Amino acid sequence: MIKSVNNSTENAALMDVIARETDMFLRRDFDGWAACWVQDDRTREVCVSSSFGATVLEGWGRLSDYMRNVMASGTVCDISETERFNVNITVSGDIAHVVFDETSKNSSGQIERTFETRILERSGG
Repeated sequence: MIKSVNNSTENAALMDVIARETDMFLRRDFDGWAACWVQDDRTREVCVSSSFGATVLEGWGRLSDYMRNVMASGTVCDISETERFNVNITVSGDIAHVVFDETSKNSSGQIERTFETRILERSGG
C-alpha cells in the first residue's frame, strides 16, 4: 500500500520498480531481483538494522554475489505484509530520489519499521 504519494504515472512506475524488487527478493528470484538494479561499479547498498548491524556493499559484483548467496541459502526475510508511507519522490532527468517509511510484518507477526532511501536511474527505458 502506498500513502501520501503523488499518483502520477511516473511516480507509480518508480514505486512499481521498488515493489517488484522487494517481491523478487522475497521470492528468492535472483534474476528478477537483479533486473531492478543498475549493474555497474557505482551500485551500492547500505543497510543498517538492529538485527544485522551495518552492511555496506559497493559495486555490482560484490552486491550480486552477496545477494545470490542470501537467496540460495534461504536466509531471506519472512515478510508477509509490507506497507510504504510518507513517500517523497523527486525526479530530475533519468534520476529519481525516493524516500519512504516502511512497515513490514513477518509470518510470526513481528513488525519492523524501516526508513528507506532509494536512488533510481532510468536505464534502457
